[in-house]
Amino acid sequence: MGARKRQANEPGGRSVRHVVKVTVPQEGELLRRAGAAKVTVPRLLVESALAGGSMTRAEADGLRAELAVIRRLLANVANNANQIAVRLHSQESSPTVEQVTGLAKLNRDAVSRIEAALDAVTG
Repeated sequence: MGARKRQANEPGGRSVRHVVKVTVPQEGELLRRAGAAKVTVPRLLVESALAGGSMTRAEADGLRAELAVIRRLLANVANNANQIAVRLHSQESSPTVEQVTGLAKLNRDAVSRIEAALDAVTG
């Protein structure tokens, strides 16, 4: 296991102190995350709070919900594309212009939602 790396000294030191009370389960989770990051709990809290592009739990939940919708939308696009391909290969009948146009719109919508989700993650 690698040694922990100290933060660089600050001119004048670090004179401000914060006291944070947590529950026993929260303490366990903080210790687990700090151990995985090989930092102390105070350093984990400071780095997490000051990290750019951080997301609140509510924002992350919203993003997860949006990604689930995107997954379903992409599954629909794939299913429709497969149905069109089967019809083309069977030569029973060609897909209608409305079917192909609808599939193209589903695809554009999926791509737009993916781009919006990526923008939410990357800031």
